Amino acid sequence: MSGHYLYGIVRRDLPHSNQPVQASHACIARAVHANEYDMPYGFKDHNLVFLTVANKAELRHVQSGLEEAGYHVSEFLEPYNRWGLTAISVLLTDDTRHILSDLPLWTANQWTRLPPETGPDIPELD
Repeated sequence: MSGHYLYGIVRRDLPHSNQPVQASHACIARAVHANEYDMPYGFKDHNLVFLTVANKAELRHVQSGLEEAGYHVSEFLEPYNRWGLTAISVLLTDDTRHILSDLPLWTANQWTRLPPETGPDIPELD
């Protein structure tokens, strides 16, 4: 059985702290319509991946390419500050996920993370 990958693709021109939230909104929109499209319920091997694009124009370009290739794409339109289209989501498999391999992964901003020595004291698991 092929693994399934739910991709959230978000704009990097948004405030950094809002980016994973916007990608999550798009993924939720995709999951809500699971029974209408190709997302299996209870699928076993599943992953959530956040990717980024530079701006709204690039996001629309990626969305158009996915839709032209026959994929169902969910989008999230953020009314706050009239941001409009902030993120999209698409479900891919092991066999199809290569089509997004040129997009960078979303990463947490290194300046907002605490150094390990100042973080919470988390016990190691045996």
